[in-house]
Amino acid sequence: LFVMAALFERIEPGEIGVKQSLWGGSGVVEADYMAGFHWGVTGFHKWHRLDRRTHFLTFSESEAQSGFSRRHANSIEERPLEIRTRDNNPVNVDVTVTYRIIEGEANLIVAEGLKADYKERVASIVRGVLREELAKLVPEDFVDTDIRLELANATLPILEKSLAPYHVRPESILIRAVRFLRAERSPSLHRIAVARSMRRGTSISLSWDPGTYGQFR
Repeated sequence: LFVMAALFERIEPGEIGVKQSLWGGSGVVEADYMAGFHWGVTGFHKWHRLDRRTHFLTFSESEAQSGFSRRHANSIEERPLEIRTRDNNPVNVDVTVTYRIIEGEANLIVAEGLKADYKERVASIVRGVLREELAKLVPEDFVDTDIRLELANATLPILEKSLAPYHVRPESILIRAVRFLRAERSPSLHRIAVARSMRRGTSISLSWDPGTYGQFR
């Protein structure tokens, strides 16, 4: 068992193993190692483990209320996106973006020194791209499901290109909630939401608290 432990490394399901040679100057091996036992001599090789699972990046109101960001093994939760719409209305948006490490490129994350902070760099890029793309909408657009989905689908290729240097690929963008910060806009937005919902034969939940925000989910 001692020999086995000294000569082989076990990579668990949900992990990507990256092997680094500590002697001889060869550095990080240009390969990703999936679940199983892999040869690697203790003291001669160093193993890095990255998360193979889907990563979740969430901008949400719950983080704004708590006043801090939470980080887990495969997720980051931050404050909602603060944007100004095309007609200069301030809006807070809750969004979740999912992404994964590109197959075969985990070793590049380690080799390029990105292992410790690639998630934070991804979060920064996503925040910038979403703010730019969401700012193309007007408040009335946010209450239209088709327009929100169209924007999310159009933004995915932009995110994919922007995140490629960090060796991750976005999978989905979900606009979860919107809060309108100008109270006078909410009654008209509510009427628009109800009218569009009835035309589609679907329903939409939109709440309004005069003391805080206009909001829909």
